[in-house]
Amino acid sequence: MGTCKVHNVRFYNLEPQAINCMAYDKDRRKLALSRADNSVEVWDVTFTPHIESTIPGHPEVSVESLVWCNGSLFGAGLQGLVNEFDLKNLSIKSSHPVTAGACWCIDVDRNTTRIAAGTEEGYINILALTEDGLNLEKLLDKQEGRILSLAWDSSGKFIASGSIGAVRVWSVETGHALHRMTTGKQTNVLDTLVWCVAFAEDLTVISGDSRGKLTFWDGKLGCCIKSYQSHKADILTLCLSEDGKSVYCAGVDPLITNFEKIKMQSGFKDDVLGERNDTITTWVRSFQRRLHDHDVRSLVSGKGNQLFSGGIDGYLGISSYPPKMLTKYPPVPQSKCIVLAPKARCALFRFPERLELWRLGSTSNISQDDENYSNIMRSTGHPLPLLDAPSKAVELLSKDAEPIMECAVSEDAHWIAFSTPYHFRIFHLVL
Repeated sequence: MGTCKVHNVRFYNLEPQAINCMAYDKDRRKLALSRADNSVEVWDVTFTPHIESTIPGHPEVSVESLVWCNGSLFGAGLQGLVNEFDLKNLSIKSSHPVTAGACWCIDVDRNTTRIAAGTEEGYINILALTEDGLNLEKLLDKQEGRILSLAWDSSGKFIASGSIGAVRVWSVETGHALHRMTTGKQTNVLDTLVWCVAFAEDLTVISGDSRGKLTFWDGKLGCCIKSYQSHKADILTLCLSEDGKSVYCAGVDPLITNFEKIKMQSGFKDDVLGERNDTITTWVRSFQRRLHDHDVRSLVSGKGNQLFSGGIDGYLGISSYPPKMLTKYPPVPQSKCIVLAPKARCALFRFPERLELWRLGSTSNISQDDENYSNIMRSTGHPLPLLDAPSKAVELLSKDAEPIMECAVSEDAHWIAFSTPYHFRIFHLVL
């Protein structure tokens, strides 16, 4: 059997890109997720999940929230715009400004005709989706403080929003807040932040906050039904199952907790009517699963009891229970990251915003007269002594921190080319 030398590269360490938010299109079985570098990935999860396309990010265009609307993908960020993405050209197709600063959250109604956007200054923008794009339909009343989260109800008549220390229920028709439900402070100094909200079918509002509490509110009466200390730290995300009978929540404490909606018999005796058996509906804690090792930032329910999860570790988790199943997909770069220049014994390494050209180390050849020759030939993966250590020859930074999409190097390492979403550059090197 022939032998060969394998160079073990220990100086190329890519930082995994965290998942910020996700959105699922149940009709087309597409999952969109944004990462820390502001790129957006579109996954096809019809059969074996795989990345269908990647929209490159821009350092000045953050993506804090994503929604699908009639096959179109929309995102919002801190620059104060709601962007529609072009899934064919992999770029931003159009942008619509929102009132009053950064846009923290967006959600689409069940009829997929309107998008609600919550902003830094406390405004909820109602945007109508037309053939010409997004048009501002109305503004709801201003509230104090930023709107961190919001959700439509199934009828499209009400919106629940989460902010600093309060959960509100809004009437879309009048633009007024019907109820303001306070959460209480986390401590005497720290306010409670309502990071996520959801609307159940029976107008029950579900919220997760910075105290680690999951709270169920009566959206009709504006009062608290029940509150659970489900986590030890902030609950950053929650979602309802497809049938609306389960809710999942997670956050800084990566434990994913499930609550189930059940019916109970409330039997009691009355002196006039006699014994009565009334059925009441309540939410109870069901099970807990630890699918990630770090913060979970986004949970999205799929078909049946399928659950998509993602967070700081960058892994996309696809799980279900029952049956108990978990598959995790690592944040692997889609295009080539290493290009070799064999004549110069160099390797070009691609990072998100820079390139590094390294001279590879060299080793001595083992002679058959060497006393260790027989031991080396019989062993597998025997380390060879280095004559020259690897060294960095060149480091190239992209202008304005633009993401590098592709790169190439000539065989003699005298020419390097790379492309970004906006520019193509060629460099001549004298080594």
